[in-house]
Amino acid sequence: MTWSDTLQREIGYTYGASAGLMKLVGPDELDYRPPLPEGAESTGWMTMGQLLHHMTGSCGAMCKAFEANDWSPIMSNQPGEPPKAASVEEALAALEADRLVALAAVEAAGEERMETEPVTAPWGIEGTLGQQFLDSVKHLAQHKSQLFYYLKLLGRPVHTGHLWGMEE
Repeated sequence: MTWSDTLQREIGYTYGASAGLMKLVGPDELDYRPPLPEGAESTGWMTMGQLLHHMTGSCGAMCKAFEANDWSPIMSNQPGEPPKAASVEEALAALEADRLVALAAVEAAGEERMETEPVTAPWGIEGTLGQQFLDSVKHLAQHKSQLFYYLKLLGRPVHTGHLWGMEE
């Protein structure tokens, strides 16, 4: 199995499961944030809308940055409150666009570069281009799990089938 085969499979699965979970978010839930534990000042967690927005650039945009070695679009984010999705529909459209960016980066890189080219993320993690692409997919998968637990905390009847993309 090649890097392209592995990454295309993981991208397809992770984006599909993420979209399925996003579709379960209600339009009035974009400002939801998990409640504070007793005595805590902040959860440090994003709102639902911020999480949806973050998911739409947590993989493909990173793959593109690794492939092109151009981090300026990602690193130029303004400090302060993270942006949030204006709607679930907007987030779903942006997630699909990011999926296409991820697939294009895999294709542009090619097998030899993914197997042999060493790259270092701005935060210091080293690996081959293929490993960094896979880590980018895992980044989205982590936030997919976060979204799953936000839905659980809201009392939604989600189960592992939703988490693994077997239900919508």
